[in-house]
Amino acid sequence: MFCYQCEQTTRTDGAGGCATTKGVCGKDETTADLQDLLIYQLKGIGQYSSRLHQLGTPDAAADTFILHALFTTLTNVNFNRARFVDMIADAVKVRDRVRATYEAATPGTPRLGGPAAFVPAASLPDLLNQAGIASVRAGLDLVGEDVVGLRALVLYGLKGVAAYATMPKCSARPAVKSAPAWPKRSTSWQASRPISACCSKKLSPSAA
Repeated sequence: MFCYQCEQTTRTDGAGGCATTKGVCGKDETTADLQDLLIYQLKGIGQYSSRLHQLGTPDAAADTFILHALFTTLTNVNFNRARFVDMIADAVKVRDRVRATYEAATPGTPRLGGPAAFVPAASLPDLLNQAGIASVRAGLDLVGEDVVGLRALVLYGLKGVAAYATMPKCSARPAVKSAPAWPKRSTSWQASRPISACCSKKLSPSAA
């Protein structure tokens, strides 16, 4: 496990991130590794999805899945390891669909490599053995600290975008005719429906 995405990150004794069996936020190493694998798969979906956008035939359901999945990896949103195993399986279905759409639109085009070709293992222990390829610090010896840091900066920026894109759906604010001031945290609908509860629900890979 290695994670340094939030303000709770360990910064004592020269440590630049949480690299123990459990982070300061409470996320355990299994969940952290599964989240890394899910993000790696999102990169693979993005390889094909971005090409569909360039062709003018975007897959809206894939875009929604990417935003939702990114949001679930934010600190304290979802630490349910079983849920991430399910989402990893869902990501394969989404990737295969956008790949098929792209290949149908561009006959003869070679299949993409890297995350787009990743095949997750069928069992949890084997999945965890694959986590090294998806670690935040993967390839450090090859690309160096600066590239790893820039890569993380882009990723965490995208997670922030996903949070704002996902929150209006997750928070389930009541419909109103006019735009009121943003409600205070003590309002009943926020207290009764935390974002984490919403994002623990299953999102269909084909849902827009």
